[in-house]
Amino acid sequence: RHKHSFWSKQQASWVVDQRRNKHRTDRFQIKALQKKRTPITMATDQTILTVKALEEAVTTLFQNSFDTDSSICLTTIIRILDNLLHKPTDAKVRKLRLANAAVWSKVGQRKGGIEILLACGFDRETEAPPLLSGPEVQGEDCLILHPHKEDRATLITARRLLETRAIQDLHMKPETLPEWRPPPPPPSSLSNSTNATTTTTTSGGFNVYAGHRYDAKSAAVGKNLGPDANYKSKTATELNVLQQKQARLEKKLHNQPIERQWQAFTPGNSSSSSIPPAAAAASQLTTSGGGGDSSLLAARLQKQQLERKQREEGGFTTSAMRELEKLKRTKVYSHVTLFIQFPSGHGLRGQFLPKERLRAVRQALQQECLMASTSLPDFDLYVTPPRRLLPPTSTLQDEGLVPAAKVFVSWKGPAPTHDFLQPHLFVAASLSFPTAQPVAATSTGSSSDGKKPAAAVKKTKKKKTDKQEEMLKRMMGKGL
Repeated sequence: RHKHSFWSKQQASWVVDQRRNKHRTDRFQIKALQKKRTPITMATDQTILTVKALEEAVTTLFQNSFDTDSSICLTTIIRILDNLLHKPTDAKVRKLRLANAAVWSKVGQRKGGIEILLACGFDRETEAPPLLSGPEVQGEDCLILHPHKEDRATLITARRLLETRAIQDLHMKPETLPEWRPPPPPPSSLSNSTNATTTTTTSGGFNVYAGHRYDAKSAAVGKNLGPDANYKSKTATELNVLQQKQARLEKKLHNQPIERQWQAFTPGNSSSSSIPPAAAAASQLTTSGGGGDSSLLAARLQKQQLERKQREEGGFTTSAMRELEKLKRTKVYSHVTLFIQFPSGHGLRGQFLPKERLRAVRQALQQECLMASTSLPDFDLYVTPPRRLLPPTSTLQDEGLVPAAKVFVSWKGPAPTHDFLQPHLFVAASLSFPTAQPVAATSTGSSSDGKKPAAAVKKTKKKKTDKQEEMLKRMMGKGL
């Protein structure tokens, strides 16, 4: 009986110890498991929120756009995400200007397009205008992905979701979508070593994020000197050459003060009504001499539609590329001919330099044309249609008044009921038409050996000159 009670106590003590140890072990295992699962649960919650927001934005896009527009929008956003994944250190791909024609036409104006980018981590902000800009300059509306909000897993998940919805809902073929390429390792997972050649290196020892230079200078010193600080792209070089050529042409044509050659017209004079407004002046120079206003309007609308299509299909371009294309179509004119229309029907015609500001036009009117003996109210200058006031600090070239335009006067006070123009201005004055020189040399044809025949060059040049002179005569009121 004694032995039996002893072994019973030992067995009971052993069972209690086993239960206590098991309880302690289970408690530690549960804590360890909770520590391991916490980041996974947080990441899953964030991914669920992102996927939910993306699903709602994509559904909004499909409900408010045609399938073609939706496919273009999703393809563009997928390319944006690929740029973010493959260029994590490039600040240019993190910022999208909504004023950009390609971004706005493909993503910005589609309801749900901006919401997709916001779900991926972008923030919609308005940048402050430059410090030296005037009060009329407004800040640009942009979409910016800040580094602290960038999540690699979120971008990959968003890309896969957009690709899946494009294939399943829009029935797009996989080969029409941007091809998936595995992105490089993120910079945060790289070594923190101070040696730049050992950080962010591949198996072959090549640093994918550092600039490399292979030339005689690097070989002479035996180390990588980095990218050349004086390097300029081909676009920047061509732009610099054309800007220098434009400056030389302007200096050559505008080296002497211009004679105003003022001439005044009475109300009802045919010469005052023959000059088109500023908005149609540029288009009439490029259209034929025949036809009425309907043909000019149709040609203008066709040109605008063609330019918009080229901007949309041209893809993303840099500011230097856009400025270069604009400069290739620019011409330097010897002077500008302005016809100034007053509310009473009187008109004035004068000549100015393209770089002169509207302030100089106002001063010339007040000092050389208006009668000083009479008290006249202040006035504004504007163009129409649409009605747009001309700021005094802008140049004629910046406001698109080159080579000729019609400007209107608006009195700020009661309109004068007496004669306000000087009498000697109503005498007929000589008129010289503006001459133009293109900044970039253009060639419209060639022979079998790559050169245009001399006769064809002379004939084409004469035809263009006659056409331009004829249009300028129509705008100045001659030959009607």
